[in-house]
Amino acid sequence: MKRDYDTIRDILLYVESLHMKGEPVYCESLDINSEDKIKIYKLCVHCDMLQDAGYIKNIYLQKNGKGQLCGVNLNIAELTMKGHDFLDNIRDNNQWTKIKQFFMKESGNLAISIVENIAYELAKRSILIP
Repeated sequence: MKRDYDTIRDILLYVESLHMKGEPVYCESLDINSEDKIKIYKLCVHCDMLQDAGYIKNIYLQKNGKGQLCGVNLNIAELTMKGHDFLDNIRDNNQWTKIKQFFMKESGNLAISIVENIAYELAKRSILIP
């Protein structure tokens, strides 16, 4: 699955704003259509990516009997310092739009470390005093 940076940003914003108030979401227990199950799977995969990259911690990913991701529990999720720093640089909607325009113009498929650097540089430029 390709990374979706809007999903990544949404997860970081959610974990920050609703810390310890989330509810577990399970694909198999929901009476929903397959499109919604794909969205939940996408959420699970991106939470796993964010945890692997060190942006969030304490994510509990549920797997079915076949070892496939089927749910995510954000009840105890926390942003790491790295996650807070990244989110601070992409939180503002106008800033986020500029960041996305820049990396979509370049290729659309950049490593998160490069997106993080772009966000950092744009944030740094926005606070420089002339």
